[in-house]
Amino acid sequence: MNWKRKAAALTAAALLTAGLCGTLTADAEDNAVIHIHVDKVYVTPDQIGEPVTVNLYLPDTDPEICAYNFGLRYDSRLELLSAEGTKFYTVVITNDFPGMWVSGAGIGNTSLGTFMTCSFRLPADAAPGDVFEVCYLPDNSCWYGGENPSKHVWDSMDSGGSYTCYAKLDGAVVWEDGFIEVTGPDAQVPTDAVEEPTQEETVPPTQEGTDAVSPTDAVLPTEDVTVPPTQGGTSVTLWGDADDDGDCDIMDVIAVNKDQLGSRALEEQGKANADVDRSGDLSFKDAVNILKSLVDLAVLPVES
Repeated sequence: MNWKRKAAALTAAALLTAGLCGTLTADAEDNAVIHIHVDKVYVTPDQIGEPVTVNLYLPDTDPEICAYNFGLRYDSRLELLSAEGTKFYTVVITNDFPGMWVSGAGIGNTSLGTFMTCSFRLPADAAPGDVFEVCYLPDNSCWYGGENPSKHVWDSMDSGGSYTCYAKLDGAVVWEDGFIEVTGPDAQVPTDAVEEPTQEETVPPTQEGTDAVSPTDAVLPTEDVTVPPTQGGTSVTLWGDADDDGDCDIMDVIAVNKDQLGSRALEEQGKANADVDRSGDLSFKDAVNILKSLVDLAVLPVES
């Protein structure tokens, strides 16, 4: 059995037993707009014990994205060493097997390319022929708000400020799941294996707005709070509602990022709503806390 058939058989078996992974069916591919690829990585026995990198990426032909929320599942035998989101200024990653929940927002549309990098360690008893899957997690079992498919987001913004959530369009988002496979000591990595794009990456500068957290890092209020006037006496209408549209959502994270980068200043009402740590000064920390609240890692307002 050649490597393509072997990989297909293993993936099919995993789907039947786990029922969790996404696949690229012919019908789905016809309707697809967003194509998320997870690396297929081949290692030799002498690499067991070393960190193995698995990237997630979107091809350049896909629409540019301004925000995402998604779940990622990995084999329970793998040890997750690190997970890092790139391209966006505000990223929150929570990890709790069977997977992780990833949320990110920028300041506008970005061609993602490689947008997330995970590092794993294989178990010491891994042997040639072992396959460790890394794939889409559709049931949100790692999301702390419980099962809620509406939390999946792949958003793109138009020139007028409106946005399209591809995750809500039937068949618009498809995943090509990945894996780490241990090959024989003399085996050759397939030359036509799916590889990540080679384009030059543009990664936002490291700043306090980029945050990877675990559930124990969640900032929760310790007592009942009342809504005080903030930002020069402007009363808060809704905590986190930076764009003052009556809702707290991913667009408010983008609005705070834009304000902090000088792209578009918030109105006074938006600044008051977005100062969720009640420090009196708006910062990227407020964007992170708003994003945490969207995945139930924080309740607004938070303690500064």
